[in-house]
Amino acid sequence: MRRARTICVLPILFAVPTLGQTSPPPPPPLDTCTGAMGTVIYDHVSGTPLGDIHLACGSVGERSPGTGKCASTACAALVGSFTDANVELMARGFASCTGSYALWFGHYADVGHLKTSLIKPAADECGLTAPFSPPPLDTCAGAIAALDFDSACGSRAERSPGTGKCASTACAALVNSFTDAKVELMATGFASCTEDYAFIYASYADVDFLKVSPVPAPGYLRPISIKDQADECGLTAPFSLPPLDTCLGALAALDFDSACGSWEERTPGTGKCASTA
Repeated sequence: MRRARTICVLPILFAVPTLGQTSPPPPPPLDTCTGAMGTVIYDHVSGTPLGDIHLACGSVGERSPGTGKCASTACAALVGSFTDANVELMARGFASCTGSYALWFGHYADVGHLKTSLIKPAADECGLTAPFSPPPLDTCAGAIAALDFDSACGSRAERSPGTGKCASTACAALVNSFTDAKVELMATGFASCTEDYAFIYASYADVDFLKVSPVPAPGYLRPISIKDQADECGLTAPFSLPPLDTCLGALAALDFDSACGSWEERTPGTGKCASTA
């Protein structure tokens, strides 16, 4: 007489294999280098999706809100799993990487950068929001994330006043959130950036530069101040402008583009040249 099998229910459930199959190994813990990489990393050399987020939500070029893998329950479940606790475990995992892996992924040992540079962009592409708390504005990662208009207002190439994401309540709310107090916190955050982040963002430790700079920061081909991005959507942030008798105040006053159009667009009596602004 065949003996009855006893199946134990474990905290993590795995599919019971059929005859001749073996159970897949459990994933490595999130606080190991392999476990952290296995959740989010993509091998750009081989083009192989190594991370769960690419398998569940699609590759970068495939992601679009509400369609394809972005609309799957697997993608929603994965993005929903990125709690503060899990992200902290992943940061420890990246901190444990050695050799080439440490060179490539070591900066994700910073919880804030892991949230805003790796997880949030992927979730945004699917129109989803991870449940972790955003990093504070007065940290480097928090300031960088706050300067990102793309998810609310569209990419720079897509922005046009009164159309697309520029016409959304999310974009208007984002622009209206830039009070003097918020911008001052962001400037403190940019001042705390180190290494490559300091090279790109150190200029924004100056509050007025962050608000209105009409010249690019290092690494950018076009200005990317708050005013510059809001202007692309025809919106105005509520912060106070630098005084006219300051360098940046005077430069901002010479900026005709938002009211009269760019050099290429200006023609007497047409377009923005004909506007009351």
